[in-house]
Amino acid sequence: MPRSADHAARQRQIYEAVRTITDAKGLSAVTISRTAEAANISVGLVQHYFPRKESLLISAHRLLIIDIEKRVEDLVSDMEKQHSRIEQILHRAMCELLPLDENRRAEASCMLAFSGLAVEQPEFAAESRRWQLRLRKLIAQAVMNGKLCGEVAPGEDAEAVSWHLSHVVRGLSWTLFEDPQHTTITHVKATLASCISDIFSGPCHREQSV
Repeated sequence: MPRSADHAARQRQIYEAVRTITDAKGLSAVTISRTAEAANISVGLVQHYFPRKESLLISAHRLLIIDIEKRVEDLVSDMEKQHSRIEQILHRAMCELLPLDENRRAEASCMLAFSGLAVEQPEFAAESRRWQLRLRKLIAQAVMNGKLCGEVAPGEDAEAVSWHLSHVVRGLSWTLFEDPQHTTITHVKATLASCISDIFSGPCHREQSV
């Protein structure tokens, strides 16, 4: 009987095939048959795991989120060891969601395309909503941590800040795709930094104790 690890490896293989297709032709080009061809496996095997295209795309979205979160976790861990300000950590972490290089551009393109599917299909909307809630929860936790160390004023509403910053990132991502000629990476990063610094404006107690 196949082990769960084998199932995970096969699903990862299928996900990588979906990424190959979306990187080249966009999310709309993904089909069961094209995925099977890109993964060098049978259509039947893909359908064994994902009977419908919708379930295939939802799984790909979840694995994409896992990859992004793992990268962010590693980045945060490294910056915490360097005793960086939470303001700086949050900025670097949120930059991982922006299309600032080839890999992140492909990821952001998938995320935006998935959001487009959510407009008319409830199951995609539910999946997209789960990710946005997760993102806002992580941002809110950073705000609460900022309050503890002094970077964030005690009266700041963590939920409101998380709502604001999560939508700033989505807007900046869209702008980079929509108007790349008049939107520079430097400007996008500076805009995000400004929004974050407005909230994380206080001195960190850790800095004062060093």
